[in-house]
Amino acid sequence: MASGIKITIAALCMAGVCWAGQNTLLASWAEHGVLMRAILLGCVVSVAAVVYLGVSLLLKNEEMEDFAGGLKRKLGRGKKAA
Repeated sequence: MASGIKITIAALCMAGVCWAGQNTLLASWAEHGVLMRAILLGCVVSVAAVVYLGVSLLLKNEEMEDFAGGLKRKLGRGKKAA
């Protein structure tokens, strides 16, 4: 499968999370104070990012595998660079 298609699928999944968050957690946006708005928005964005990365890794998107490899090396869980 082409990389562009994999990225599109992951982005659509991320958009679905954002849409669901908008219609649930963020539906009463105007009723909350600034701190609560920031917390709710941060939660939605964080979950959306995790979904995007997870779907990209499941689809074996080459760019995300490079990212995951670099992250593992930074955390000391991967092979050391030669």
